Amino acid sequence: MNEYTTLLEQFGLSDKESALYVALLELGQADVAPIAAKAGVKRSTAYVLLDTLKDKGFVSLQDGTGRQYRAEDPRKLLAYEKTKVSQLEKALPGMLGLASSSEL
Repeated sequence: MNEYTTLLEQFGLSDKESALYVALLELGQADVAPIAAKAGVKRSTAYVLLDTLKDKGFVSLQDGTGRQYRAEDPRKLLAYEKTKVSQLEKALPGMLGLASSSEL
């Protein structure tokens, strides 16, 4: 496991999802077999996890290329995480207002 997969796990990815994303960053655009091989994941598992990564916004399926996947730009992922933090910061006063002061 390398530093990137460890970091991605801190953002809620499993170890196999992290390995697939890093492998795809290194490969560029690829179909499932080389991605799975590079990540050390079974191909059948890779199909399921790549679809999960697609739903999470880490991976996109390239149009007109069959089942070719591409890793999303890590800067896009950072912007997404910053948006989530910003939304939580905006909601925080209301959430604190819901909590009884004796519980905090």
